[in-house]
Amino acid sequence: MNTTYFRLFFESPGNFNRVKIVNLLNQRPYNINQLSKELNLNYRTVQHHIKVLGENMVVQSDSNGYGALFSLSDEFDIDKFMEIYNASLDECVLDEDVMRKKVLKMLK
Repeated sequence: MNTTYFRLFFESPGNFNRVKIVNLLNQRPYNINQLSKELNLNYRTVQHHIKVLGENMVVQSDSNGYGALFSLSDEFDIDKFMEIYNASLDECVLDEDVMRKKVLKMLK
């Protein structure tokens, strides 16, 4: 996992929604409608996040079009993601700059 993933999940708008999507897709494939209902988010919002995650090789699709199932891509390191995510939760009481430095150090 690199700093691109860090920005995707911890610095950008919608980061918590992307984390939730990854956590769900780690369990099983979902289509956008299923994710929308599960997360209580607008369909287009989920569609946008899936597009961003796909462009960054986090998710992959079994087909194109409505009803396509999405899963985590083979290139995405879920174990490293969870390590960084859990560390960020542990450090959430600290100053945001301190947390960023610790997470970025883990990425090296």
